[in-house]
Amino acid sequence: MSGLAGVTYKTEKSKFKVNVLHLQNGESFAGFFTQQIAQAGEGGGFETIVKDGLLYTERSLSNLLISGSHKLGEEHDWTFDWKFSPTLSKANDKDHRITPLEVTDEGAYVISPSTSSNPLRLWRHLQEENWVGKVDFDKKYQLFNRNAKVKFGSAYTFKYRDFSIDQWLFNATDLSVPNGDTILLLAPENIWSPETDSGTFLAFENGFQPVNSYEGEQNVLAFYLSNEFNVSGKLKAVLGLRTEQYKQFYTGQNQNGEALIGKNIIDKQDWFPSTNFIYAINDNSNIRASYSRTTARPSFKEASICL
Repeated sequence: MSGLAGVTYKTEKSKFKVNVLHLQNGESFAGFFTQQIAQAGEGGGFETIVKDGLLYTERSLSNLLISGSHKLGEEHDWTFDWKFSPTLSKANDKDHRITPLEVTDEGAYVISPSTSSNPLRLWRHLQEENWVGKVDFDKKYQLFNRNAKVKFGSAYTFKYRDFSIDQWLFNATDLSVPNGDTILLLAPENIWSPETDSGTFLAFENGFQPVNSYEGEQNVLAFYLSNEFNVSGKLKAVLGLRTEQYKQFYTGQNQNGEALIGKNIIDKQDWFPSTNFIYAINDNSNIRASYSRTTARPSFKEASICL
């Protein structure tokens, strides 16, 4: 399900736009799986694992875009554009139910934590905010008695992410599951109680797990300058330079189990040049040569591994 609405207001020298977008998606999935897992040790055969899976994932995206474009100067040779756009996105795995069982050589179905892991129910939550602002200026002028255009501007992006996992592992005093009927595990008469001291119970490693939960922030401040001009009647050049100040903060646990609270894990300034030359062979064909430098930043979780 999605919805989109927008409005535009225009004057002689300016244009204003407001757009609102929302996307909503839910997906249910059920499956029965059979796996063959190699046994440990030399000369081992294969063990058969069967899994019931019942999954539901819900995603949403909400975006607001406010922008404006303005003509400046007596001859309207300056253009000023600006944009402001907050975005909220969510992805939730709601009550994933996965029940793995080992199939013995005799054809019996058993809970085997060491081989197939425990039956589990899992809730996974991800929420992310993105706040983006951008301003651009460009001016047309004459260079070498030919048309040229200079552009410069700035952008700022703030990102906040909150991620967490809650999971519940199950075990039982009697590890056998008759006919592999996993519904029996949580049947009321098969739930452990002090009176019976038997049945299905929650394993110790349950609930909120700090190692699988974190909060993160990113701040990116960038400036750029570019110039487009004609070197000759057939050769055009576009030269540009962008600088970026990047900061990333992390709250959670690193790989050693140490707690981090708002730790600045990346603080770096980079320069990214770019060069393009376009040569017109004829009216229908061009040859382009270009050079550029860019970067790929680690995600919040990837960055924490090195801490």
